[in-house]
Amino acid sequence: MSHDSRLRSFHFDQYRQLWVLGLGFILLMHAASFWKPHLEGDEVVYLTLARDMNWDLSHYTTCDDPTVRTFPCSIYRSSLFHHPPLFPLILKFGYLICGRPIIFGLLFENAAMGLLLYYAWRWMVFQQLPVAWGAIAFAGITFCPLLLSSSVLLHHDALMGGFMACGLVAYVEALQRPTVTRAFIAGALLTIGFNLRYNALIFLPVLVVLQIDQIFRSRYDKPDSQTKTADAAPSQNHRWLVFGIVMTMVMTIGLQHYYRVLATYGSLMPSSFLQMTAKEAEFSPYLRTVMERKPWKTALHLVLIYPILLAFLCPPVYRPLLKSLRSGSRDAVFIPIFLGLFAAEFYFSYSQTRYFATVTPCLFLGLPIMIRLQSPRTRTILIGLAAISLMLMFATGFAKTQASAPDSMAIIPAPCYYIPPLRAIMY
Repeated sequence: MSHDSRLRSFHFDQYRQLWVLGLGFILLMHAASFWKPHLEGDEVVYLTLARDMNWDLSHYTTCDDPTVRTFPCSIYRSSLFHHPPLFPLILKFGYLICGRPIIFGLLFENAAMGLLLYYAWRWMVFQQLPVAWGAIAFAGITFCPLLLSSSVLLHHDALMGGFMACGLVAYVEALQRPTVTRAFIAGALLTIGFNLRYNALIFLPVLVVLQIDQIFRSRYDKPDSQTKTADAAPSQNHRWLVFGIVMTMVMTIGLQHYYRVLATYGSLMPSSFLQMTAKEAEFSPYLRTVMERKPWKTALHLVLIYPILLAFLCPPVYRPLLKSLRSGSRDAVFIPIFLGLFAAEFYFSYSQTRYFATVTPCLFLGLPIMIRLQSPRTRTILIGLAAISLMLMFATGFAKTQASAPDSMAIIPAPCYYIPPLRAIMY
């Protein structure tokens, strides 16, 4: 039975109900954002870019805006903005179609979260996971405060993370069953992700590693010609089909803005065009807190929201994962993907917690399989940590959706509300 047939047959009604329920919660938690003024600094930047940029992507800069050019970073006074132009372009369509770029942008973000839930559905079916396990991924995506912190504002962190996760699911599916259509869908989703946020570059090695993995598998997976099934290993002729199509789309359309950045600044290193001024502390108390944050505080911040992250500090957890990967299974592939992306994100930009919204969707796609592979005792412990994480995520996310200035920018873990000394340490 093909994967598309399985999507229509494997627990279809239950997963459809789960998707509708998750989408309903997403719309409910985002409802308040449609009535807020949206005057936060990054939102002003993207609205300014959308208003001033041309349809051919020229004049993609904020250097002529009298307000934005006073912001305490050199990029706001430079000739080319560093983040790719897709999100400001979406807002520009909002100006054109209905004159409401904020509403248009928020609707797009809600639709992207619904798409992420759909691809979580596809991944759970692809792994033949019953609904009870798939619900873990759906709950994580729906109530993730990092995704909420971005999608209730005109930010692109959650957008990029969501489209990249969808693209990776489509890419792995296309590698398993290579067709031109699947390859183009995966390439389109990944291309959108690369055009949303500058740090999408950390996903580029993942595509290469997955192709290397595919080559390794195709050498050892040789199904008998009389017993081929829809899940049999790709043929020799198709080994490079998906990779060629996807990488061509990514390296041309997906990375077009990075070539402009390289031509303009002579380097892709952020330090070559992002320099903070001495006015950052005066500009915003939140920005001052962020710039002074130490790595251990960011790590504690994340653990207070996601206690399940503590599981990755326990070596026994990795044994069944490694066993599964060595056996040739792709069930647990999103766990090493998440760990690699998390390490890269932490190394390059640990200062703001919201930046980790770009990699957390991969955590939720891999978490149900990681828990399921464990021994009964370890599984019970991980389910307990996951339940605690869900409660803290829900409380943190709800506080975030209702927050007003000055807390509207910060992602404050729920325990900090209940334990004032902890908040004093964190902030």
